[in-house]
Amino acid sequence: MATEVLMPKLGLTMTEGLVDEWYKNEGDAVKKGEALCSISSEKLSGDVEADDDGTLLKIVVAAGDSTAVKTPIAYVGAADETISAAATGPAGAEDVQRGDRVEGSRASGDSGDSGAGDANSPGEDDSEDGARRANRDTSGDGKRIFISKVAEKMAKKHGIDYSKVTGTGGHGRITKRDMKAYIESHPSGDADSQEPSDGAASAGASAAASASEAVAPVTAGEGLTGMRKIIAQNMMHSLHSTAQLTLHRKVNVTDLLATVSEIKGNLGPGDEAKALSMNVLLIKAVAIALQEHPSLNAHYDGHEYEQCDDVNIGVAVALDDGLAVPTVPNVVGQSLSQLKTVFHDRVDRARNGDIDTLAPGTFTITNLGTDGIEYFTPVLNVPEVAILGVGAQSTRLTLNSEGEIEKVVELPLSLTIDHQTVDGRTGAEFLSTLADVLAEPYRVLL
Repeated sequence: MATEVLMPKLGLTMTEGLVDEWYKNEGDAVKKGEALCSISSEKLSGDVEADDDGTLLKIVVAAGDSTAVKTPIAYVGAADETISAAATGPAGAEDVQRGDRVEGSRASGDSGDSGAGDANSPGEDDSEDGARRANRDTSGDGKRIFISKVAEKMAKKHGIDYSKVTGTGGHGRITKRDMKAYIESHPSGDADSQEPSDGAASAGASAAASASEAVAPVTAGEGLTGMRKIIAQNMMHSLHSTAQLTLHRKVNVTDLLATVSEIKGNLGPGDEAKALSMNVLLIKAVAIALQEHPSLNAHYDGHEYEQCDDVNIGVAVALDDGLAVPTVPNVVGQSLSQLKTVFHDRVDRARNGDIDTLAPGTFTITNLGTDGIEYFTPVLNVPEVAILGVGAQSTRLTLNSEGEIEKVVELPLSLTIDHQTVDGRTGAEFLSTLADVLAEPYRVLL
């Protein structure tokens, strides 16, 4: 019996993935563990491997197309098996592909020709359902329009003529994301779809058309490919679905660094010294501060707000071809040595493409200090409601309480919060608590 090849879930926030390239064609023999295709998410790219020996019977999602996670992108089975058109639709996906490969193959299935060119030709589907769909999904100039069911429902709900929406899916398919972007860029609705109610119909229609042309729909990732396109889409989604506010301040880490330097001097080089790296110290310090401010250790997806019981801290790590956020789970209660072991293990595995090690995070840290950046505005890793940016350390001279000049080492921090769920003052109080923790070395070291 044929087995499904599913789009993997590369992280908690991933809802869909992009197929970059197919290494195999339909009808090719495959072996268990052999790479079938490459896929991309916002933070990682990797290969999808065959779970069994067999033949690649059907490719459901073509290169350049995206689909929801955990839905079929292909089928592998015995060479003499036949995959029905109904089975090849990614059931349960938000954006179900319509009118292209899968449904087109139903019309040409009797001929035994599974070529993508025939299946994608609108005129080839002469079934009753195909004829109805061709009329409904055709623009005024006769051009075929592909649109997902979810996007079509959104268009109907908002009274939008979706022939005016630019689709970014396969074959220009209009997706839920495209429709959402169009609605956000047309807050008054689609003016062309409103009928004038009096004698000024001609003038009103003209004005509406001008307004529609003046405001171009926002299309995230247009012109980009692969991981860069996924990053663009997710960053735009984060910025459009949240109310992001960034707070900046410097914290005194003079005593912390002096204590760490003294301990490292006694330990000498080795693995124990790695437990005192700034990233590991920050993971511990942030976890302590989050215990006092649990409203920042939470998820909000636009519908439901939930404070998380566990503190799972992700740290953004740059890769050669993108970004990964390996997560250290259950930080509270772990020693620095334990955190060091888990953190470095997760980083190494993520850099080697182990996408299954990315546990769901509740708070993210991103550090640009090694690049000399002082302050920046981190973008939320939705559905998380807060992310901490860390900048480059700086030194300044100041007068202490006794009027003596002393050198102070400061660490710049940039906290971005979702102002929908976290108030600015709450964010400021979190930074104040974090500053206190970092100023008292043994709160972090013990």
